[in-house]
Formats: sequence, structure tokens, C-alpha cells
Amino acid sequence: MTPEQSVQAFEDVHAQVLLPVHNSTFDLAFHPWQEPMARIAKLAEDKHMTCSLPFWGRVGVGACGPLIWRCV
Repeated sequence: MTPEQSVQAFEDVHAQVLLPVHNSTFDLAFHPWQEPMARIAKLAEDKHMTCSLPFWGRVGVGACGPLIWRCV
């Protein structure tokens, strides 16, 4: 799914927290590796959605944050 499709699915099911996963782990595409996360974060912000972005390899408290992927 693209970031846009993910946001649409989030809206379709009336979810409370958007948690995008399975992207930006490997550099396999022609776009910059941060682009999918940047796009979905911007879309969520524009639509006033709660978006929690995971930090690779972490679980539990502190594993997610609004813009944690920018720290890498």
C-alpha cells in the first residue's frame, strides 16, 4: 500500500491510531528511503490523525513516536 492508500484504509475502518509498518527498512526503491514515512506523517498531520511511527527493532515503551524515524 502507498502512504495515501494506508491513510484511506485508516479512515475507512475509523481507526484511532495510524501505525505504519513494513516500509523504509531496506533501500529497494528509487525514492529516498525516508519518503514513505515523510508522506504518511504529512498526510496524517493534514487530516489531524494520530500517527505513531515505529523505531526499527524496538518493542514496548519508547518504540514509537510521532517523528522518531527522523532520529536515524
